[in-house]
Amino acid sequence: MNKKIFIAILLVVFQLSCDKKGGDFTGEEKLRGRLTYGDIYSGDGLVKPVAGKKVYLAYSPSDTLNYLYSDTTDADGYFSFENVAGGKGYDLFFSDSLNGIRYTAFKNVTPPNTTIDLLAGNDSIGQNGMYIETRLNGQLLANTDICVFNNQALFNADTCAGSNRSAPSDQSGRKIFYNFLPGTYYLRAYKRIGNDLYMATDTRQVARTGIPRIIFNLQKIETIVNALTVQVQDASLLPVSSIKVGIYTNRAAFAVDTAINASLKSGNTGADGKIQFSNINGGYYYIRAYMTIGNT
Repeated sequence: MNKKIFIAILLVVFQLSCDKKGGDFTGEEKLRGRLTYGDIYSGDGLVKPVAGKKVYLAYSPSDTLNYLYSDTTDADGYFSFENVAGGKGYDLFFSDSLNGIRYTAFKNVTPPNTTIDLLAGNDSIGQNGMYIETRLNGQLLANTDICVFNNQALFNADTCAGSNRSAPSDQSGRKIFYNFLPGTYYLRAYKRIGNDLYMATDTRQVARTGIPRIIFNLQKIETIVNALTVQVQDASLLPVSSIKVGIYTNRAAFAVDTAINASLKSGNTGADGKIQFSNINGGYYYIRAYMTIGNT
């Protein structure tokens, strides 16, 4: 093969392998590396190669907007830049979406180098989200249902119906949601263990960017099996507070216990004139309200 033709072919191959934006590479060194990514918020914790994405090279320091060359990674995530200057500082960077999630990577290098590991992580500047951990007694709790609402009325309904996002936490008690419209959001996490229900709630303001860490410490919710609510009113039907109220299942005790000393349960009414007796058995109850005025 003619020597001039051979040199021309080499130049064409290099020109096709790297997209040039600006700068003149006349050095004798090579930069070769591998682009990988790892999801720091969820997943299996393993790094994976990034195929078919562009890695950019710029003189250091750079603003990541202006670059000299870019190279598209191969099927195993490898990239390379040739004819770079030895002893000169360069910036390598990457920014793109993978499976709907945005990742970024940045590294300063000075040739000559051995293989470069360019690890991309979750971009918390170019996107927003919520990273949630569900815990019980300080320990991460797996498979906890999480619901996110932007409507407080739907949130107050105490179910996940009408939520914007809902999903269980993973086996490590973690869950991340991405890409919200800025605004106020209401969150609930809950899990039933045996016959007991554990729950936690929160309210968050979501900005255009940023991924805050939200920790839910679930607390046991006391379940009311049966309840009886009594309200005491005066002659004008206005509520009366601080009135002692007792309930009875024994009619004979009810008939003689005028001062409410032998009732099944007793207590004083609140500002709304009400008192609730919770977790009582089904059946008939006798109710007495008692108040001492002066000596009577």
